[in-house]
Amino acid sequence: MRILNILFLIILILFPVVKGIADDSQNIFFRDSKDIVWEQRKKYTYIQGVIGHGYIHGVEYSKDGNFLILATSFGVEIYDKDNQLIKRIYTNDMIRDATMSPDGKQIITVSRDGFKSWDIQSNQVKLLRKTRIIPRQVIYSPDGNYIAVSGQQFFVNLIHTKSNHMENILRHNNFITSIAFHPSSKSIVSAGRDNKIKLLSMDSREEKILFTTDDTITSLAFSPDGKYLFIAVDDRKFIIYNINSGNSNTFKLSTSPFYSMDISQNNSYLAAQTKKNKFILWDLNTNRIILKINPRKRLSSRFLNNNSVAFHPTGNSVAYITEGNNIAIVTVSDRKIKYLKNHSAFGSFSLSSGGDYILGIPGQLINEQIRLIRLKDNSTKIIKNKYKALQSVFHITRNLFIIGGKGKLSSYYLSSAELDYTFRHPSIGKILSMATSPYHDILAMSTSKNNVLLFDLYQKKIVKSIQLETPALCLSFNHSGKQLIIGNSDVILYDMKRNYMKSLYSYIGGSYTIATSPTRNWVAIGGFRNMIHIVDSDSGQVRDMPKRSFGKAPVAFSSDGRYIAFAGYKSVGIWDTFRNRKFEFGGYKEFIESLWFSPDGHYIYSLGKEDGLIYITKIR
Repeated sequence: MRILNILFLIILILFPVVKGIADDSQNIFFRDSKDIVWEQRKKYTYIQGVIGHGYIHGVEYSKDGNFLILATSFGVEIYDKDNQLIKRIYTNDMIRDATMSPDGKQIITVSRDGFKSWDIQSNQVKLLRKTRIIPRQVIYSPDGNYIAVSGQQFFVNLIHTKSNHMENILRHNNFITSIAFHPSSKSIVSAGRDNKIKLLSMDSREEKILFTTDDTITSLAFSPDGKYLFIAVDDRKFIIYNINSGNSNTFKLSTSPFYSMDISQNNSYLAAQTKKNKFILWDLNTNRIILKINPRKRLSSRFLNNNSVAFHPTGNSVAYITEGNNIAIVTVSDRKIKYLKNHSAFGSFSLSSGGDYILGIPGQLINEQIRLIRLKDNSTKIIKNKYKALQSVFHITRNLFIIGGKGKLSSYYLSSAELDYTFRHPSIGKILSMATSPYHDILAMSTSKNNVLLFDLYQKKIVKSIQLETPALCLSFNHSGKQLIIGNSDVILYDMKRNYMKSLYSYIGGSYTIATSPTRNWVAIGGFRNMIHIVDSDSGQVRDMPKRSFGKAPVAFSSDGRYIAFAGYKSVGIWDTFRNRKFEFGGYKEFIESLWFSPDGHYIYSLGKEDGLIYITKIR
C-alpha cells in the first residue's frame, strides 16, 4: 500500500511536467492560419509557413497592463493579461523592436527595412518610413504624438505620428545606445558611445548636454515620477541623476554592466538585466538587491536590447528575456517565476530521409532544447541532450538520428526519441558537419581538429581518421556510399574502398556548402560568388549556373537528382539540371543558412541565419 501511495505522488508531481511538454508542441505556423496576421499574404504565396518562433528582441507591457508585447524575429506576439497568446503578426522583414501606442490601438515595429505601423483592430500595416540603418530601440512619447528610434547612427529619428514628418535630433559623436522620453515634461534624452547624455525639449527644440561619464552609457530609464534619471555605464557603474538639482549618486556594481532597465510605477523597484544575462531586482527604498537570477550560460547575448525587461504597470510583476530565448515573469512580492512557452529558434536543422521529421538544433547563443518535430501532425518531442548540440543528421536507412557536439556524439532511436548511446573520444573536436553513408553504418564527421572521422555506428568506434590542413566545413556521401566528398579549401573526393584522396575541384575562398546527387556521381557546390557549380566526379566536367545573390549558398538535390535547390540573401532558387533553367523566389528575411529538399520534391525547407526560422517553400 505504501508503494502505491508513493507511485501516486510521483504521478501527481510528473503530470504538470508532461502537460507542459505536450502544450509546447505548436511549432509550425501556416500562412492560412486564422491566428496569424501574415504581412503581404497574397504576394509570397509560395511560402507556406514557418517552423519556430524566432529570437526575442524586446518585451513591453501596454499602458493599461492588459497586453504583453514581444518583438521577435518572427514578428510580433501579443499576450493578454492572463499571459495567453491572442495574436501573432508575421513580418517579412527582420524587426529589432516593437512598441504599443499609449491608447493600445497601434504597434510600431522597426527593422533595417523601415518603420511600420500595425493597426490592431483592422490588422492593416502601413510603412511609415524606409531606413537603411539597423535600429535598436523604438519608443512612444507618453502623449502618443511621437515615436523615437535609435540604432547604429549618430542621431535619433523623431517621427510625428499624425503628419509622418521625420526629423533627426540629438546628434552624438558616436552610435546611440539608449533613448527615453520624460514621463511628464515634453522632453527626450539620448545616450551615446561618446559618453554623453543629451536632452531635447519637444516644445522649444532646445538641445543641451545633460550629463557626461567616463565610459559608454548602456541604458537609460526615467523614474515614473520624472524626478530621477537612472544611468547604466559600461564600467560597472550605476548612476542616479536628480533632474531638478543636477546632483547624482554613483554605485559600483558587483555584476557585469546593466544592459536594460525599468522602474516600477510606484518608484519602489528597479529591474535590470546585465550584459551576461543576469536578472537583478533592486529595492530602491532599502537600497538593496533582493533578487538575482543567474543564467545557465553566461555569455553576452546579441539578441537583447534596451527593452529586454519591463514592469507591469501595477508594479506587481516584471517580465524579462531569459538567456534561453524565453520570457520569465517574476512576481515582486514572493519572487516566484513563471515562464511563457519556449520560443524555438534554430541554428541548424536536418530532415529525415522519409521527410516525416525535422530535428531542430537551437542557435549557439541561446540555451534552448532540441526539438524533434513530426511534420504530419505538428507534434514535438523535446530531446534532452546532456551537452550543447552543434550538428545533427538522420541515418538514411536505419531508424536513427545522431547529434554531435564538442568531443562527443549521441545516437537516438527515431521511433521513441530515446538515447541509444553517447560516444566520447579525444580526437573529436567541435563537430562542424556530419553525413551518413546510404548503405553502410558509417558516420562521417568533420571537426575543429582538422580531421574527418569515420565512425562505425554498429561497432561504436572510429575506424578511420583523415587528417587535413584546415577544418572541413561540409561533408556528403555519394549515392553509392563508396565515396565521401569533403568541402575544404578544395573539394576533395575520398574513395572509401581504395583509401585514397584526390582534389575534385578548386574553389577560391574554400567550399562551404556541397551536396551529392542521389542518382549520379554529381557534386553541387555553393560558394560566395554568384554561381552554383556541378562537378562530375568521374569525368571532372563542370557546369555553372548564375544565382541572384552574392554570398554563401547552401545547396541540396531533389530525390530524383534532377533539381538543385540553392539559396542566398533573402532568396531561394531551383535549378532544373535537365532543361538548364532556374527559378528564384524572394521575400525571406535574411541570409538562408541551410536547406533540404522534401523527398517528393514539392517543398524546400530552409533556415534563416539571423531569424532562426525554418521556412516551408512550395515549389510545385
